[in-house]
Amino acid sequence: MRFRVSPFKQPREGGPIATYRAYRVDSKRHIQNGTWLEAANDAEAKAQASELCDKDAPVIELWQSTRLVDEIECADAG
Repeated sequence: MRFRVSPFKQPREGGPIATYRAYRVDSKRHIQNGTWLEAANDAEAKAQASELCDKDAPVIELWQSTRLVDEIECADAG
């Protein structure tokens, strides 16, 4: 059996990469859009997700598959 490595998810030096989804949520709790993130761990994914904050998205929901990792309050992320 042959295994292929995806060109989109190359492992980084030092360990595997996990895929996360960050959703920008407005003040009415409606999803504005989502962004795929790749990170070595939850802390790195939270740091990446906090960079998505802006005035139109006061909350970022960070998910890994069906697990809610964190809800980032953008006022606190600054």
